[in-house]
Formats: sequence, structure tokens, C-alpha cells
Amino acid sequence: MRPREFGVYVCDEKRTTPGYTLFTPLHDKTTYLIGLRGDVVHKWQHPLTPGNYAYLLENGNLLWSGRLAEGPQRMGGRGGLLR
Repeated sequence: MRPREFGVYVCDEKRTTPGYTLFTPLHDKTTYLIGLRGDVVHKWQHPLTPGNYAYLLENGNLLWSGRLAEGPQRMGGRGGLLR
């Protein structure tokens, strides 16, 4: 069962490291960059399901791995595609 609402419920600013969080939900084709309060700062749509790796470059571009049917499936950073 998936909850209907999700996001940041509590933000303790005294214990929080300033910055953003980059994440891709499992089996989703979107990567999100969110602020401390859960606000979506930017999102990237992908033509394929992302693999296990994404990195935000200094120029604002996203480097991510994608899953291909013929790519390695049981390895770190799996997928077979790097964009």
C-alpha cells in the first residue's frame, strides 16, 4: 500500500545540513531536486528507468545511469547506460 501523501513532514533547522536533496523514486522516470521543506526546485524526466546512480554536476546538468534490457542487472550502478 502506498501512502497518498508523502514529502517532508518535519524540518528541524537546528539539526539540518543546509542544501538540497537529489533523489529518484524506485521504478520512476523522474529525478527530483528538493529543498529543505520538500519543495521541488527542479526535476528531470528520463526516457528510461534510471539505474542506481545520479549526480548533480557543478553546471547544473544531471549525470545518471539508465537501465537497458541488455545491460548488467546485478552490478553496482547497474543499467548499461550513462547520460
